[in-house]
Amino acid sequence: GMYYELKEDYPRALDCYIEGWDHAKVSELLIRNVENFPGMSHYREMEKYYRNLPEKEILASPALMQGMSMLCALAMDYEGSEKWYQELKSFAERCDRQDAAGKQARRR
Repeated sequence: GMYYELKEDYPRALDCYIEGWDHAKVSELLIRNVENFPGMSHYREMEKYYRNLPEKEILASPALMQGMSMLCALAMDYEGSEKWYQELKSFAERCDRQDAAGKQARRR
């Protein structure tokens, strides 16, 4: 998988990581793909990898939630896209509240 990853052949790298049951590496590579290519992260080519991730893992990553939202929109699954967009929005709101609470606690 690492060989293909270094060559930026993400689909082949992902196939290797899936065969090796390395789901953390699959998530890491999908996140890197979204961050490196933000408007065109080859969502269609990566669809099967996104769809195989556990929902819990997607919910832990803003980049993966964004990717799922975009992927669903491209597949004309507007309900799914909206679901992931709302999850991303909720994640941002939780982070803002946690950040604000942390800043207030440090001031005291």
